[in-house]
Amino acid sequence: MNVLDLIHAVPEVEKRLVDNTSKIIYKIRMNYAVYRDIDNLRESVLNLNVDWHFPTVVEEMFVKYNPKRILIFGAGEWGRHTLNTLRHSKYKNLEVIFVDNNADSINKIGGGGM
Repeated sequence: MNVLDLIHAVPEVEKRLVDNTSKIIYKIRMNYAVYRDIDNLRESVLNLNVDWHFPTVVEEMFVKYNPKRILIFGAGEWGRHTLNTLRHSKYKNLEVIFVDNNADSINKIGGGGM
């Protein structure tokens, strides 16, 4: 996939997101992918937690949609942390699929599905 294909894929992925919170998180992640501004990323994520009580929103999404699998964008440190958290929760049996800009990161975890 070339850069132009990736640019066209961003709005297509966003259209497939079900709820507004997921769309906001996706925009935050895309902003970080472009600008690599870690301070902005931290501030944006912390504001999610304060403004939307992020853990409560995630719990409500799981109850409402009852997913069989979850997609984690980012296979680096935070993606591995998220996987570890899921594996020690009531959602430990969900199929986990990683998506990352760097295929090598996914390979280090063990492939696209877990």
